[in-house]
Amino acid sequence: MKPALPPFAARAKPLASRAKPLAARAKPLAARAKRLGAGLRRIAVPLALMLTLCALQLAAFWVQSRQVDDAASINEAGRQRMLTQRIALSAAQIALYPDRADTAREVLRSSTDSLFRAHVALTQGGDLGLSGGLSRDLVTLYFAPRPEAGLDLQTRTFVNAARRVADVPPGRIDLAVESLIHTRMPGLPGKLDRAVMLFEEAARSNAIWAAGLNRASFLLVIFALIAHMAGILRPAPQAPAPYRRPPGLGSSP
Repeated sequence: MKPALPPFAARAKPLASRAKPLAARAKPLAARAKRLGAGLRRIAVPLALMLTLCALQLAAFWVQSRQVDDAASINEAGRQRMLTQRIALSAAQIALYPDRADTAREVLRSSTDSLFRAHVALTQGGDLGLSGGLSRDLVTLYFAPRPEAGLDLQTRTFVNAARRVADVPPGRIDLAVESLIHTRMPGLPGKLDRAVMLFEEAARSNAIWAAGLNRASFLLVIFALIAHMAGILRPAPQAPAPYRRPPGLGSSP
């Protein structure tokens, strides 16, 4: 007669019998996980290179899109200086040549609207194909710590003065033109030239960044090709599995 098992042993025996099938099922899963880990290790370096290359190309694409915006910004900023001159000339024609006042007023209104539209597009974006992105120096130029010294307020004041000239009665045209000239004189043309120069500097900086990113992408591709040719990125050869005699076969004579 077999001795009785202790209570805890009697309880553990069924659990052990249940654990054996689970362990048998876990063995293939562990083998699969091991193979998966080995596969991930083999592709880790190529995957990292590919992701880095994609990141460089995305950054280069963004910088190149900024270059298109830079060209439009330089064009509009340079056009603003010309528009201020045209506005001043049209205002003078209204005051000096009453017989040409109607034509000069039309030119004045269209030039003023174009100037204000370009100014809003440069500083806020959303129009004329501009994003409104400004460098730190341009932000300081347009929105100075003292608002009265900023190009933004000076341009808006000049636009308002030009619109008053276009709408003022003939008897008060001299005062309106004098106010317009006085608004333009305190450094507005010089600040517009400064804005053009800063937009050009931002464009050159973006061009340098784009060239650097493209160069880095090219070098990364060359490195990947050389590493592949040298065998660094090739998968490691698998060792052949040991031969196992099929069950049921007898030994050879």
